[in-house]
Amino acid sequence: MSKSKKKNKGWKTGDHVWVRSPAGEGIPDVQVELLSREVREPQKGNTIDWPGYVTWNARLIKKSEVEMLKKRWSIPYSWPSDLDLIVFESNILKKV
Repeated sequence: MSKSKKKNKGWKTGDHVWVRSPAGEGIPDVQVELLSREVREPQKGNTIDWPGYVTWNARLIKKSEVEMLKKRWSIPYSWPSDLDLIVFESNILKKV
C-alpha cells in the first residue's frame, strides 16, 4: 500500500466531502470526513490482471444522514459510535 504513487485529486485528510454510493443512484449522496488515503497498485493475477484503485477511510458526519441510511436503506450505521466506512476516490463528488 503505497501512499502517493497515484495522483491525488486535491482531497486531503480532514476534508469534508460529498460522496455517492457505489450501490446505485437510489441511495442519496452523503457527507463524510476523510481520515486516511490508501493506494492499491495493479496486480497480476492467474487469469486476469487486477487494476489499481484508491480508497479513503472516512467517517459519516451528519446524524440525520446516518438515521436516514439506517431507516430507509437498512444500512447498519449507529450514531455516534459506528460511523466509519471506506470510500473509493472515484465516488467522491466535491468538497462540502
